[in-house]
Amino acid sequence: MINRFGKNRAKLKTKILLLIFLILLIQITIISSLSLFIFNRQITRTTELELARELESTKLSLEGLKNRLYNRIHLLKYTLESMKEQELNRLKLYDIINTHFSSIKADRAVLLNEDGTTIFSIHREGSIYPVEKELNLNDFRFVMNKIVLSGEEKAGLYLVSGTKIYHNSGKNFFLFFINNLDNNFANNLFKETGINFALFSEDSILSTVVPEFKLPENTTANTTLIWISSIPYQARIEMISTDIPEGVTLVVLRSALQDNLYKRQLTSIFLASFFITLIISLGYAVGITNRILIPFYELNTWMSKYLETGTLGELTIERRDEIGFLTQTSKTIVQKLISEENIIRKQLDEISFLNKYNTEIMHNLKAGVLMADYNGTISFYNNYIDSLLDLKGLDIREKSIEDIFISYFTPEGDWPNFPTIDLTLEKEYPVRLTTGISEEVKFIVKISPLPESSGSRKTLIVLEDITATERLWNRIMVTEKVSSMGLLSAGMAHEINNPLGSILSHIGYLKTVETDDEKIDSIKWIESETRRIGDIVMKVLTFSRTSENVNEPSDINNIINEVIDISKFSIKNRMIEIKKKLYDKESLLSSISKDEFKQIFLNLFLNATQAISDSGVVAIETKKEIDYILIIISDSGHGIKAKDLKNIFNPFFSTKALKNTSGLGLSITYSIIQKAGGDIEIASTPKEGTIVKVKLPVLEQEDIKI
Repeated sequence: MINRFGKNRAKLKTKILLLIFLILLIQITIISSLSLFIFNRQITRTTELELARELESTKLSLEGLKNRLYNRIHLLKYTLESMKEQELNRLKLYDIINTHFSSIKADRAVLLNEDGTTIFSIHREGSIYPVEKELNLNDFRFVMNKIVLSGEEKAGLYLVSGTKIYHNSGKNFFLFFINNLDNNFANNLFKETGINFALFSEDSILSTVVPEFKLPENTTANTTLIWISSIPYQARIEMISTDIPEGVTLVVLRSALQDNLYKRQLTSIFLASFFITLIISLGYAVGITNRILIPFYELNTWMSKYLETGTLGELTIERRDEIGFLTQTSKTIVQKLISEENIIRKQLDEISFLNKYNTEIMHNLKAGVLMADYNGTISFYNNYIDSLLDLKGLDIREKSIEDIFISYFTPEGDWPNFPTIDLTLEKEYPVRLTTGISEEVKFIVKISPLPESSGSRKTLIVLEDITATERLWNRIMVTEKVSSMGLLSAGMAHEINNPLGSILSHIGYLKTVETDDEKIDSIKWIESETRRIGDIVMKVLTFSRTSENVNEPSDINNIINEVIDISKFSIKNRMIEIKKKLYDKESLLSSISKDEFKQIFLNLFLNATQAISDSGVVAIETKKEIDYILIIISDSGHGIKAKDLKNIFNPFFSTKALKNTSGLGLSITYSIIQKAGGDIEIASTPKEGTIVKVKLPVLEQEDIKI
């Protein structure tokens, strides 16, 4: 291998040299091209800004001319209308108008009779087309400026400022100041501003400073390039008037010769710099290639001996620069890789063991577990699913999860488009399965998308049997007494806590032996969810446990939250919204015992939810008044008839449709409240809902005995 490397040494050197040279060449090319682009762009941008400024300046000059003519016409109108009738002779009018005409930049002044006949006209040198004959005099009943395109063969553009003069003698005139916007006008304006411009009507040029040219077709850019007599001009085009149907377009021109010359000089400088830099870079590449290769020759020899013998020899690098550091780092990396290879082998054995262990746990869970990809294809299912569905050896892997649900389950409650499942969202669906012995079994299907692993997206689907839980709740509903829940929840807690303890024990073991970060995250997730189950069980026990100290004060808000939390299951499959507005400035303490208030609120809360058929709202609000606590429970249910309101506190009286209700709920509630020194009021409107107000004595913090 060493000999072969020696033979290829020259090739390697050539390749590295070419590589360095190529990198330098690319860098120089990119920098040079980018610089040229930036400079050219800046020149173009500067030209655009100058053209925009010159366009605005030319427009302002034209507007200034309009304003001067307008103001002078307005002044003459006032002067002539104020003259006496005997002064309205041709000579007097001529002197007044000529005086004003001499002081403004107008080419012609015309005074017309009201019928349009010319009284006289004043003009400067040269002949001017009598454009006033083409004017619609009705347009000038008041002072105004207007741009007019003459109808002669060679069209001319005129700026006309005029007005009708109304004399109190009844003798009226039309007065006009007319400017010919021709090449002479353009040249005079150029002398003032130094700006090249031209005026167009459609494709016809009307006046220009430069030789005549044609506008480019369909241009939408801010600036465009126009060639005039073999000279390039940058032009900016804008329509400035719509007084005539064809419109008047202003074109501002700027010679591009200077910009092009500057660009060519700049390009020549950059090209010269490019080649000089390229030659220098070539020499630099040769030197750096030799400096880089020598340590790599030694590193290659050392690595070759290791591959042949399996042992690491000595490698001494005298250099203390980056190349020497790289060589020493490579040696350290090889040693670390060998050490990590042994660790990885050990970890793979442990992962294999943990995988089998986790699979056993999944198979022994008392819940159905399936794994599917985002397309709904099943990749795993546990023994509980096998037993539940009575598969008898049928392998449902690679089957569609939707096919399984439609074959074995029926939806309960809200499951739109059953059996379609969105496996990308965390959600729960209630379902029902009927076994061969006609026993109804209900489940909650929990959809939990898992984090992406190795490009694969999986979803965990858990079927939790809620049949026993629903039966427990039905018993609570029938008895309507909180005390019976203690026995039921104790048995449930014993059955759940035993397997939970076993699962948490195994999870603790897995946490101590697992080293893979991804699996550790999964184990922590399992532990978190398992402990959540335990917390739920403890909530049930805490709610149902009878307090040993019956005189202990009640925290009203806490008990309300506990009752709602434990009662949510009864409305899980119904569209009932619970709204809470609890007094939160301080704790609401009452002298009534915790167990008694639990029974009170549970009875009232159940009555409110049972009064709602399919969907509605149950609102709970607490307030602290001066000497009592007010609890308001309202619902949007069917309400209570007026004839039944007087009997609702009577024992065994009930308005519920359930056959197994005892009718003692409100009677017991009323008895407990009266005994505690409180009061209860019920108001109801049929088909609108019911409002229950409970008043309980308030217990201040200083009254509590420690």
